[in-house]
Amino acid sequence: GGLKVPHPPLANGLLRIGLTEGAKRRLCFAHEFAHFQTVPAALVYMIVLLVTFHIRDRFGVAAILIVLASTHAVWEMLSEGLVVLENPLGYREFYAGVPVFARILFWVAGVALAAAGWMAVMMQPPF
Repeated sequence: GGLKVPHPPLANGLLRIGLTEGAKRRLCFAHEFAHFQTVPAALVYMIVLLVTFHIRDRFGVAAILIVLASTHAVWEMLSEGLVVLENPLGYREFYAGVPVFARILFWVAGVALAAAGWMAVMMQPPF
């Protein structure tokens, strides 16, 4: 219905390249609704990352920015993963004949941002 989600549709824009308008609408709505469902997992991820930064005495503005970017990437992947898991056959049908490059780019970028968060926590300071 007229629900507006005020954020740039970067993930949905990338993931839905090549789909029909009806398929885009359905999958975008499912993805945004999945954000509500995956909030607890995203919050746990963020808290674990923040606590780990704090324990390793690496907490600061850079750490907060890294945590935000990493958490956002994980949240996007969780949401899209839930869309796929809720209807894998329907998801596959929507994408029949659609090139896979954009979806691969989404998952690679998400994993890279998530990994960057953990690498920043675990790497030894250069001094």
